[in-house]
Amino acid sequence: MKKVKYLLYLLVLMVFLLMGCKKEEESVVEGTGVFYLNTEGTGLTKKAYTLKGSKAEEQVEELLAELTKETDSIDYVSVLPVDVEIESWELNGTKLNLYFNVCYNNMDAASEVLLHTAIVQTLTQIEKIEYIAFFAAGQPVTDDKGNEIGYL
Repeated sequence: MKKVKYLLYLLVLMVFLLMGCKKEEESVVEGTGVFYLNTEGTGLTKKAYTLKGSKAEEQVEELLAELTKETDSIDYVSVLPVDVEIESWELNGTKLNLYFNVCYNNMDAASEVLLHTAIVQTLTQIEKIEYIAFFAAGQPVTDDKGNEIGYL
């Protein structure tokens, strides 16, 4: 009887040890991708995207279009809130300036950080782009203390 209890105890212990060894599968996207907001609104997810244009300006247009369009996924959504729009942009050397409508100023801090991160991570994949600045209603975007955030 002691032997059976011992073997049963050993079996249960092995099951728990093996459960701890199970690896979670992580999907890593190689190459160019577009960053979207997860449905919980707490983080970003990268989805593969193949650039069609060969010039930096064409690639900016492509990626901005992807960032702003609605997705049909249940796992991720566009990082831009519905009322926030990119009105224009300009590329000067390696610096990209993005101009948003006034609704940008209504975003909460967490959404703003996720938006900046998604846009910077997506657009700096373009070889020519190294820095990105954000403008809302024609004015440079500022932090909570009123300081311009400048180029990211």
